[in-house]
Amino acid sequence: MRGVTGITVEIFNGDIVLNWTVVSTTGLDHFLIYSSSTPEFTFSLSEIVFNSTDEVSPRATTWADTISLGDGNDQFWVVKAVDASWNIESSSSLMGGKIARSMGVGWGMVSLPLAQSYSDTWKVLTSIDGQYSGTRSFDPNTDTWTTDPESLDNSEALWVYMDSAVELDLVGTFATTTDQDLRVGWNFVSYPSVTTRTLDDALTGIDWDRAYRLNDGATSGEYHDVSKESHMNSLSSMDPGYSYWVHVNTPGTWSVEGV
Repeated sequence: MRGVTGITVEIFNGDIVLNWTVVSTTGLDHFLIYSSSTPEFTFSLSEIVFNSTDEVSPRATTWADTISLGDGNDQFWVVKAVDASWNIESSSSLMGGKIARSMGVGWGMVSLPLAQSYSDTWKVLTSIDGQYSGTRSFDPNTDTWTTDPESLDNSEALWVYMDSAVELDLVGTFATTTDQDLRVGWNFVSYPSVTTRTLDDALTGIDWDRAYRLNDGATSGEYHDVSKESHMNSLSSMDPGYSYWVHVNTPGTWSVEGV
């Protein structure tokens, strides 16, 4: 049995919708979807949230999560194909996910922790539709700022001006590795990963000395200066969904692992 080979995740009509494709339907009987609050799966029965044998069309390649949008929690999914003898494919590791983060009124620093199957800004930010009134993106690979960009990808760092304090849900599939060109001085960077890492781990191989993140709905943020003692620094990690200012002393390419 050759199973799931692709997955897309999007928000549609208030639900989080997963669609997938299969290499071949030979031997295919139905699908299982596993769900976890972390990117780590045990693939136990307790993680199964969808069994397509319960559906009119068990080979249908779409499913809607009707409860996770706006619940304040991160969520991740894996789709696996199953044959009539209940042999579950072992090779599929294609995952979709949702990262939830709170947004306060005013400017917020945002990045896309997952890879989108679409690039339209309005669709990327559809969970806060009508709740924001301005965006600015920065592409580190072209050193270009864009006001109210029509499209986005997860290598671009983003400012979003919020009119209301609401939850921003960012959905997509797991990115592999995303490269960003860094220049000497301050760089506005995206953090395209679903994994929280310490600054040292996230910036391994980069000659950096300072980093900054604006807090949600605040006029001040968290700062880290490597020349200062740890108790004097308020920023210690990079978290999914946030963008950062990073000061580097040597130009180079920063490669961020998606998981």
